[in-house]
Amino acid sequence: MSEIDIKKKPIGVFDSGVGGISVLALAKKMMPNENFVYYGDDKNAPYGNRSDDEIRRLSLDCAKFLVDIDVKAFVVACNTATTTAVVDIRNKYSLPVISMEPAIKPAFNFVKDGKIIVLATEATLKQKKYLNLKEKMPDKSKLIDAPLRDLAELVEQGHYDDDVAFEYVKSNFEKYSKDVEVIVLGCTHFLFVKDAIRRAGIAVYGKELPIIDGNKGTVNQLIRVLEARDLINENGEGSVELYSSGDIDMLKKFYEIAKTIEY
Repeated sequence: MSEIDIKKKPIGVFDSGVGGISVLALAKKMMPNENFVYYGDDKNAPYGNRSDDEIRRLSLDCAKFLVDIDVKAFVVACNTATTTAVVDIRNKYSLPVISMEPAIKPAFNFVKDGKIIVLATEATLKQKKYLNLKEKMPDKSKLIDAPLRDLAELVEQGHYDDDVAFEYVKSNFEKYSKDVEVIVLGCTHFLFVKDAIRRAGIAVYGKELPIIDGNKGTVNQLIRVLEARDLINENGEGSVELYSSGDIDMLKKFYEIAKTIEY
């Protein structure tokens, strides 16, 4: 296969469901010439409440789906899958594998005397990868880990433009210190309820707080890796194909929503 043909191969993106579509939409915006294939395992979503063994098995199945399509690289657009299974995926496949992590490092640029609240799944917050990341921070005592067990599932159920997510997040914010200055979204699903999270922050903390997510950092890393391997596709309009283990129409709906998100 020629070098040009290799560059035209698609970039694979997968998530436990619809959350990673927020990464896909941003990647397509920042890399308009590239072809993308997205696989959402929404039949098994969310991963955050599953056992580690289940998460590894399902994540490897997603990776295999994309490899069988013959992608040139893929993005694990799921913090839970990253913290639990990315090592297994990289050990199994030689393709470039770009992963997510909660954006706590850039959050320290916004914090002064208060705290950073990290919203994520239980699985993400308990894994060694995240715990090691915390150890590298300037002051880990400023981090509040807030496992939102049900929020990803609420998004999967379609609660992104009503008050259900707002009330859920608000009730969880009320459990923690009121001395919060920054909110970190440690799950790609949470981008779809960013406005509800913003409103809940105002209701509990009395002001609008910066909300940080890892999507742009992940896409920038994808670009760096592809550039280093001379795999950037610089020509053509690019395309997006969506695949689902469950409801493909839901994925299409969320993709249209994701294109309107401000990152």
